[in-house]
Amino acid sequence: MSKGAAAIILVFAAIAIAGCGQQSAPDTRSGTRGLEMSFIQGNPPDRFIVPGEMGISLQIKNTGWATAEGNVYLSGFDPSVLSDLRNPNGAGIPYDGLGIRGKSVGDSQGEIAWKDFKVNARLSDEVDVYRTRILATACYNYETIASTMVCVDPTPFGVTERQKVCTSAPVSLSSQGAPVAVTRIEPSNAAGKIRFTIHVQNVGPGLVYQVDHEDGCQPYGPGLKFEELNQIRVESVTIGGQPCNVDLGNNEGFIKLIDGRKSFLCTYSIPGGQNAAFNSPIIIRLRYGYRDSVSKDLEIAKIPR
Repeated sequence: MSKGAAAIILVFAAIAIAGCGQQSAPDTRSGTRGLEMSFIQGNPPDRFIVPGEMGISLQIKNTGWATAEGNVYLSGFDPSVLSDLRNPNGAGIPYDGLGIRGKSVGDSQGEIAWKDFKVNARLSDEVDVYRTRILATACYNYETIASTMVCVDPTPFGVTERQKVCTSAPVSLSSQGAPVAVTRIEPSNAAGKIRFTIHVQNVGPGLVYQVDHEDGCQPYGPGLKFEELNQIRVESVTIGGQPCNVDLGNNEGFIKLIDGRKSFLCTYSIPGGQNAAFNSPIIIRLRYGYRDSVSKDLEIAKIPR
């Protein structure tokens, strides 16, 4: 092989190695789910022969980026047929705690937890078959952080010709690694200020409720009141690290989704003495409770005689 050919091969090899070292980090704030649950195959089985102890096992994966804090509950069965339910800690209660980490730079998959419940199954002499649907319900607090760049233009309607690095315009956002997302931000300029209309949507399959109201979410509680449903707390909105004044009327820091959507306003005061347009990061923090569920059909039967 000639020296020239060998040199070319070495150059391409160096480029390939350099490319391998420049892999982009995974996007941990993508996706439209918080928790995803599934029953472990065979636990419970489709059909269980009594009497005996039956296992009910759940896999719970946090596919979003925030930590899910709450509980998972089992319901949907007659306690005279399925009795003495024990949670993974051996306690005689139909629920167990959740504290499952989400995705991060070092973990692009998110934490997975397994919950193993035990229950005694039996049928009375008069009943040969019992059919039901086991329901697993997760009630947990979650958070959305949406961020993107917006154009801050102090003179959007100026009559003089001036070069600008950006133009004030609506921005559409992709998913944010949570079941509630900011979908669009629309600016409206005024003298020395910009008013942003921020659109929020429930993009997941579950139910939004007011944070820290798990008693109403869980199946053994009193149920969620109308004023607790679809409530999202707006924690903060900042632009370039400075607050954007949020206007929520008299709703005490919350917005209420209607048909899964809602918008709210915030007003940003442009720094004095600033004449040139510039891009700046807007960061929106939302907090809420969320309910996800999964079910499985189950048949309890006696051994045929």
